[in-house]
Amino acid sequence: MCKIDDILSDIKSLQNILQDVLVETNYNLSDPEVLFIKRIIDSYTVDYINLSKNYPDQRNNQIHKPIADV
Repeated sequence: MCKIDDILSDIKSLQNILQDVLVETNYNLSDPEVLFIKRIIDSYTVDYINLSKNYPDQRNNQIHKPIADV
């Protein structure tokens, strides 16, 4: 599995955790735990977007260098 796939998997896991925390906090979006998890998800999402732009070619589940860097 490549780094992009790992990040996407982590984002999905964090979203599941966030959903559980939201239920526990009665959907209190200003709860510190909710805000903390949302910040982590945002950070992972930015990483995912940046990697996706820089390494769009994921054949064979490997990250390949952009053509300009070859």
